[in-house]
Parts: sequence; structure tokens; C-alpha cells
Amino acid sequence: CYICLSDYEEGDKLRVLPCNHEYHVSCIDKWLKEVNRVCPLCRHDVCGAGGECSGTNADVSTQ
Repeated sequence: CYICLSDYEEGDKLRVLPCNHEYHVSCIDKWLKEVNRVCPLCRHDVCGAGGECSGTNADVSTQ
């Protein structure tokens, strides 16, 4: 995770932003609410004009 610098582990909950960058749900939610409305990596605006931030959830799994 680019925010907390920890590796993803099996069972971790991830959020994938519209720019396709992924982060731990807790890390990116805090980032978007408290720090900024953009992706920490590419600075893509992930919140619409109404302030609604978008992203999809995913689980880490090994295959």
C-alpha cells in the first residue's frame, strides 16, 4: 500500500480507485476524507463535484 507502505496480505480489504490504483480500504478512506480528494500516486481526482468519492472494493487472495 503506497499510503502505509505495508505489503498486501491475504484477506486484506482493498479499494480500487477509478485510476486503477489500489490501497487498503482504511488507508485510502482516511486519505480521501482527511487529506485529499485525489489518488496519492497519480493525483487523479476521485471525487465528483458533489463530493462523492468513487472506488470499488476487492479482497487480496493468492491464486
